[in-house]
Amino acid sequence: MLKKHGYTAEYLNVGGGLGVQYTSKDQPMGMEDYCRLIVETVTTTLSGSGIDPVLGQEPGRSLVAESGLTLYRVGVIKTVPAQTIGRRTYVAVDGGLSDNPRPALYGSKYTVERVAPAPNEGDSQTVTVSGKHCETDKLFEDIALPADLKVGDLIQVLCTGAYNAAMASNYNRYQRPAMALLREDGTHTLIQRRETWEEMLSRDLLPDDLK
Repeated sequence: MLKKHGYTAEYLNVGGGLGVQYTSKDQPMGMEDYCRLIVETVTTTLSGSGIDPVLGQEPGRSLVAESGLTLYRVGVIKTVPAQTIGRRTYVAVDGGLSDNPRPALYGSKYTVERVAPAPNEGDSQTVTVSGKHCETDKLFEDIALPADLKVGDLIQVLCTGAYNAAMASNYNRYQRPAMALLREDGTHTLIQRRETWEEMLSRDLLPDDLK
């Protein structure tokens, strides 16, 4: 690097990568093991180069992902014919691609549970949770939720503290949702309010010749 660019790196940011437990199948590596492997790999790679940078790492997701969850309210429940499995039950909720594009973008999986009126208990059914947007707004495909799930129930999606708010958009002209901080004593505080129609449309302009 010194010969080619006239520069010697003194700080090396290795980026992110430390996993989190989105579902029970995920077994993320421990922090100590992860750091040890990073240091060993970089040390081996740079051995004999004369470069000995300070290492930095971006652990953001591992710090906040599991501390956040997303709440949805069930709107419509319907069962329709399906070519591969005979029938499929869809549970439509008041969110979707605009607040969590990750399932549609690259097939991200999450743990989904009913919150109210009662948690997941008793008999279950296999359903696909879909959003309120058009196109392929399948949030969570073929997951187990209570057989007595009904319109108006609340469901929660775990481990959404890292990316949902950061990736939220106005897709299909929907307002971005609010975010609340829940404290250990049970109290909560609004830390990001719901977007208004006025804010969402504030950048729209009407040319004079169309007025």
